[in-house]
Amino acid sequence: FGETQFILAGILMDEGKPDGALDAIRRALPILEQNLGPNASRVEDATCILGDVYAQLKRYASAESPLRRCADMRADDGGITTPEFGEVAFNLAVVFQRLGNLGDSEKYFTLAEHIREQVLGISSPVFADTLEAHAALLRQMGREDDAKKNERMAASIRALNKKK
Repeated sequence: FGETQFILAGILMDEGKPDGALDAIRRALPILEQNLGPNASRVEDATCILGDVYAQLKRYASAESPLRRCADMRADDGGITTPEFGEVAFNLAVVFQRLGNLGDSEKYFTLAEHIREQVLGISSPVFADTLEAHAALLRQMGREDDAKKNERMAASIRALNKKK
């Protein structure tokens, strides 16, 4: 049942139905933890999905705890230089920004930028997205020059990808 609910949550997320996905993943997670153990790969994935669903629903305070746990599990599993960790670092940055915790948000945006640049490459559109999101935070923090630098770099990446 836990595996079925996990799969259902993924399908509902893909179909843009986060409310249904939230119900399914909240049912799946305790069953997966009980059957597989708290550190199983599937539990890690379910924990990350739970945080992502809460964030998509703009329930940022609820997203923080599962995303922190996801980050810890992903760091233990593959280190902090994997694409998976880069994804959770980005998601945590957004959550912290929305919660007004700008210092932690900046830390995680910087980490996500570094990981995505190293793993995906300097010309990656995902890296450009990260630069733009970080620029919005920097502007919010009153760091206009840094924000403009990120925006220029993102624009260069987008222009390079248009030529391809």
